[in-house]
Amino acid sequence: MTIQNIIAFAGCALVLLWVVLRYFKIGEGKYFNAIPLVGLFLLIASLFIE
Repeated sequence: MTIQNIIAFAGCALVLLWVVLRYFKIGEGKYFNAIPLVGLFLLIASLFIE
């Protein structure tokens, strides 16, 4: 796996983890709501890494 694939996988994993935690109503707060933004940032950043 290249570093680009690892970063993209980490971004997807963060977003999916956030969705699962929201489904089971685990976790709250302003930092919890920032998790999908970080995941999307990682996904976008992985497009520009060579």
